[in-house]
Amino acid sequence: MLREWPVNRQIPATRRSVPCYTSYDVSDEENKQVTVRRLPDGVAQTASVQSFNGQLMRLNREQFPGDAVLKAGDLVEVTSPGHLYLGEVLARQAETIAVRVEHGLDRAALALIQQVWQSPAAD
Repeated sequence: MLREWPVNRQIPATRRSVPCYTSYDVSDEENKQVTVRRLPDGVAQTASVQSFNGQLMRLNREQFPGDAVLKAGDLVEVTSPGHLYLGEVLARQAETIAVRVEHGLDRAALALIQQVWQSPAAD
């Protein structure tokens, strides 16, 4: 289904939309414990995935420490046992954070790639 951009709405000059082609099994991620941290050097905090539908991930956290307050526009890394996600915080309301996932990596596939990169070259 094709959605049209509202006529009276302007695309912000400082941001551009990057398409995200995902093939995540989102049912595996729901209700799992994950870690979330602000990029580039934030402290990792635990949260649970409330829902994950395509690009929108909702994280639930009882309380973030004062130094880990996330706000709209922050870039974050969300790590689950099987995947690594990079995205942007869209909104925060009390203990719920909405994250637009821009990129996702399967950690098992990434580990295999890292092994190839780190293996010594054959003579």
